[in-house]
Amino acid sequence: MTRENALERRLERDWGAIDAQHVASGRRLMDRAWVRHWHDELEAMNSGKRGRPYRFPRSLVRFASRLRSSSRLGLRRLQGALASLLGSFGLEAPDYTTLRKRLLLDEDELTVPRSKEHVLTINSTGLAVSRRGEWLRGRNRGFVKLHAAVDVASGAFASYVVTDERTGDARLLPTLVRQAQESLDGRVVKVLADAAYDARANFDFLDLQGIEAGINVRRRANAKMQGGSMARSRVVREIKRVGVEVWKCEHGYSDRWTIERTFGGFKRMFDDAISSRSLDTMRSEIERNVIAYNAMLLN
Repeated sequence: MTRENALERRLERDWGAIDAQHVASGRRLMDRAWVRHWHDELEAMNSGKRGRPYRFPRSLVRFASRLRSSSRLGLRRLQGALASLLGSFGLEAPDYTTLRKRLLLDEDELTVPRSKEHVLTINSTGLAVSRRGEWLRGRNRGFVKLHAAVDVASGAFASYVVTDERTGDARLLPTLVRQAQESLDGRVVKVLADAAYDARANFDFLDLQGIEAGINVRRRANAKMQGGSMARSRVVREIKRVGVEVWKCEHGYSDRWTIERTFGGFKRMFDDAISSRSLDTMRSEIERNVIAYNAMLLN
């Protein structure tokens, strides 16, 4: 895409609708329906429970988790914010220890788009491990990678995996597609990905699943079959016959850029640096952010 075309597309956007979407996402984040159902939810949670009863409903924990992610609050600041908010309703607020335990134990669920058929686009993005620079883990702290499958129609995350920077992209395509198939209410009909995912195993996997493979192949790709099915060879032959630009147009390859917009929105909302230190806590932080992003986009 040329610079002139990019500028033209930017000017054609409905900025009023985009602004309204941002306002709506803020309203969804601050939805306080859990206040109205506080006592009923606790009664249901504690029904038949042995040991110490729950004092705070799961919906409050989900709200706290999403508020923490979107506002980038530490637990102490989150404790103070909840104390101020809940105090206005005459409700008790959880302390630091309770927040820490419940945020670890009460896993939030990823809100996913609903449709009869889904087109997914797959890619990964790097997230810095510190806002103070990368030279904190030994000599080079590096970064972590968020691998994701994004629903083209909604721009929401359909599945995700967090790894260190040494993990290759291609090997995770089957995992992302399987996770998406389990969570989505509808069939995955097409997967779009760039040449980093050009592997015979990925073409074979999608062929077995009955999913169209919109994966671009590397330059000078060989159409010879070297084990596996003919799935990759068919794509290579088609690209050589019609040309890569025609192939991209016929298979809707331009929709692959949906994931770049999603990554961009995700990083603008939560920053592109992780405050946690160990890989496990980094995974938890990124997972909370992904869940919060979908919740504000779809709920």
